[in-house]
Amino acid sequence: MYKKIILISSFICLCISFQSIAQSVKTNLDVTLMPCDYLNTWGCSAPHIAKVTQEFVLEKHTKDTLFLKLDKYHWAQSFLYPFLYVGLTVDIIVENEKQSVDKNFNGFTLPVPLPSSSCTVTLNYFYSPGYCSDSHGGFYLWPCMPSWHSWYFSYPDMQFNKVEFQNVADSLLYFFVEFPFFKQNEKIILNTKNIDRDMNFFLIQKPFYHKTSFIQNTDTINLHLNKGEILIPNPEGSISNNTVLLGNRATQALVDSCQNFITQALRKINAIFPSLQGATIDVFDGDLSIMNKFTWGRAVSDRENNHHLVLIDTLCWHNHTLIHELIHLYNHVPLPENDSTVYFFRESITEYLAICFRYADKHDRDLRFNQKIINFAKEPNEDYCIFKLSSNSWDGNTVRGSSLVVYDKTPFIIHTFAQAVGEDKFHAALKDFYAKVAKGMAINLPNFKETLKENGITDSQWGWFISNL
Repeated sequence: MYKKIILISSFICLCISFQSIAQSVKTNLDVTLMPCDYLNTWGCSAPHIAKVTQEFVLEKHTKDTLFLKLDKYHWAQSFLYPFLYVGLTVDIIVENEKQSVDKNFNGFTLPVPLPSSSCTVTLNYFYSPGYCSDSHGGFYLWPCMPSWHSWYFSYPDMQFNKVEFQNVADSLLYFFVEFPFFKQNEKIILNTKNIDRDMNFFLIQKPFYHKTSFIQNTDTINLHLNKGEILIPNPEGSISNNTVLLGNRATQALVDSCQNFITQALRKINAIFPSLQGATIDVFDGDLSIMNKFTWGRAVSDRENNHHLVLIDTLCWHNHTLIHELIHLYNHVPLPENDSTVYFFRESITEYLAICFRYADKHDRDLRFNQKIINFAKEPNEDYCIFKLSSNSWDGNTVRGSSLVVYDKTPFIIHTFAQAVGEDKFHAALKDFYAKVAKGMAINLPNFKETLKENGITDSQWGWFISNL
């Protein structure tokens, strides 16, 4: 009887193991970035376009159809996808024999019928960034971020096997990938060990930028101010045929002002966070507004090479947004998105400090934080506790959602707590916490609580803080 149970158990485990192997799909990505004549080429909304070849390698598969999908969609995906994924073709390769199949792509899902044997499914298309249709900044800046809408296809158990980029106009363009990479035969080859589903790359045209470099502590800061563009309308009135010329926005006075702003911000950041120790930080500004409603910034890092990139909307130099993104370079939180504390440590503390660093006057700081709690109170929301959030999201039409807990309510509570225990004491505790993190201490609530208590925060003060978050 026991032998039968063992045999049956072994058989079940074998089946589960086989099923796991059967479901595993490896993907290879080959991306060639090339100039795109947006004056004449249909379907190309920017000066450059990405020629993408994506392979899905299936071994010992048991499925009759491979359902490929896009994880994130453009806001107008239902009708815009022919412009985003231009000239999509699907081929199936079995034992070096290629067979083209009819694509049935609806802008969200791509079903591919499979043969019974091992095979490789190959997709070829030109990817044109939908972001450029939302902003003039697309002429000189291309942020390619799957968190907004996907530029490659995915499968539930997909593993990145090889990812290569080739930039045929490298002399004219600045290029940055968020993951470690090396160059070989004029190709940029990514280290696939660290690649997740949110693989970003950023393409920036050098001629549209004025570059200034300076040293802050041991870090090299490259400030790139966009020169702006001059649009000369086509006599026939066609918007797509406008002539784009360089502007002259980056005056010396503006360069000096922006350099001083960054220098002051980094001094305050370094008073809390340990140094990056010889990092290169590239700061690019530009028109990043979307539909004239939403301005944004983004910080990305290749930590293996200590190289960092900050994109910032030109309008965000006037508030704390740029400082928020600069703090992200130092406040590295390697927690998974499903960790209950990720939004608290990664975003809320960053937002709190950004406002403190931007507004030196206490009255100004209080006004900013008070406005945040007023914004939050306008939104009926059951997810009042940041540790119960399942996402950090916002509605593109109303700019409401769970992000109000992350960026409005929680920073207000942190500010209130800091005022109660003393700002200097709280900031000293934060400095101690991040010094320990730099030496290997895990980022979690127990360690955060212990560090605060070591710096004079009482149990009752901590209890109030946690119960109000």
